[in-house]
This record gives sequence, C-alpha cells and structure tokens, in this order.
Amino acid sequence: MGWIDVEKLAGEQHGLFTSAQAVNLGVNRAMITRKKQQGAIEQIRYGVYALASAPSDPHQEIRAAWLSLEPSQTAVQRIMNHEGPILCGTAAAEIYEAGVFYTERYDFYSSTRKQSRDEHIRVRLRNLEREDTETVDGMLVVSPTVLVCDFLEEYYDFNDVTTLIRDLVDSRRKINWNRVEETAQKVSEGYGIPAEEIFEQLFAPALEVSSAIKSTDPNNGQYLPVEVNKYIMENWRQSMQEINRSLRESLKPIIQMQIPKINVDIVDIPVVAEVRKSLDNFYKNISPQ
Repeated sequence: MGWIDVEKLAGEQHGLFTSAQAVNLGVNRAMITRKKQQGAIEQIRYGVYALASAPSDPHQEIRAAWLSLEPSQTAVQRIMNHEGPILCGTAAAEIYEAGVFYTERYDFYSSTRKQSRDEHIRVRLRNLEREDTETVDGMLVVSPTVLVCDFLEEYYDFNDVTTLIRDLVDSRRKINWNRVEETAQKVSEGYGIPAEEIFEQLFAPALEVSSAIKSTDPNNGQYLPVEVNKYIMENWRQSMQEINRSLRESLKPIIQMQIPKINVDIVDIPVVAEVRKSLDNFYKNISPQ
C-alpha cells in the first residue's frame, strides 16, 4: 500500500481523500505535507484533500464536509454500512439540484452524538430508517420526503418549498405524500393556512409535472405512487362532476326557453356528454398502466 492506493481511493471519492484514510493506506502525514508543497494535492478543509488532477466538482465543499465527519471510513464503506452522518437541509437540496436555497452551513443527522469544530458544520441527533435516506452523487442524503417535511417543519418560505417539490418531481424523485399530508397538519397553525390548502398547494406542481411525464412516457407506470394516483383520480372525478353540474345549470334556462316542457334534469346534454368523454380520456391517461 502507498500513494498509488491513495490516488485510487480519491478517484472513487470525486478526487477527495482524508488524511486518516491515507494513513490507513500506509501513507504518513509527512508525505501528505510533501505532496501538498509539491502542488500535487490541495487542502479543502482540515484533514480533507483533493488531487490537483481531479476534475472540477460543484459539490466539493459539501462532499469534503461529509467525509470529514467520519474521516477514517471511505465513502463506499459508509454507504454500504449505512453509517455516519447523513446530509440534510439546504445542502441536501443542493445535491438533489432542487429548490432555490442559499446554503450557509452544512447540516447533518447522526444516530450518535457527534460534534464538529467547524462553525459551518452542524450535526443534529436523529436516527433515520434506511427508507429515509438515499445515495446521491456518492453521499448519504436524506430522502426527498424527509427533506420536504423538514423544510415545512422549519417553516421555510412556502413558495420555496413548492419550488423544491416541483424540481424533485421533475427529476423523478419519489415523495411519500401521506407523510407530507401529515406534516401539513402539524404546521398548519404556524403557516396560518388550513392543512388542506397547504397540501393542495404543495401537490399542485407535482400533479402538473407528473401528468406531463405520464403523457410523454406512458410506460412509466411505477412513477406515481399509489396514493398520488388515487388523489389525482378523485380530484379529477370531482372536477368532472362540477363541470357537468355547472354546464347543466347554465344551459337549463336556454333549453327551457326553447322547449319549455322538457325536464332538463334528465336530458343528456350533448355538450356535457362531450366534456365528460374528454375528461374520461384525460383521466385514463394518468391512470396506472
């Protein structure tokens, strides 16, 4: 083992390695200092280095912060064993490339108490299930569902959360809408908006994007979770009924003027039938394949 092994490991970690990882591979700290002086490596943060030959990485700072919290373990080991702090907050949104948040610090959840001397890193105690995490861009990150619910519980700007959801759904990230609805109930008073309205506003962009995806990719039947399909079908069924009712009421006076003796309530108005047919076809397009 030696420097070649360090370079190989760095290649698996987007060009990064920690001094602890290098020592585990048989490279002493004196050699690390020498490589730095020679310009072969660059120090990104305390104990974390990048190969000078590594390609540009827009998430380098976040990745370095993540590696620094479990410096002796490799990224692969942490992902395989599901160990160590898990990225959350705005930095996680940045990794998902979703939302328009500004990252001032790097937030992590950890199942054990852990502290960092870096003022730009915050680690909070929380035990997450595997289903609440995902591997994104070589890092353990909270799931889209946890991310959305966290932002709601921290009362982020509502429009920003809506944008986050739109971007997540647009990139085909799955969200557990049952949990989002439960969270909407909790934060309703804080936002000053009825829980039902919160959920509907959050769901609207997802509905729009999901429908577009289904229309262009009809074979993608697994994209929309069951509860989302049910929500879509129920809402459009109600919309169809409302349109039928509205058209019938608006046309009733006209028909009665033309044929006074006809009972409009039992007439199958052609216009209503046509609207019903169009909505039925639209409804079928978003139904599970």
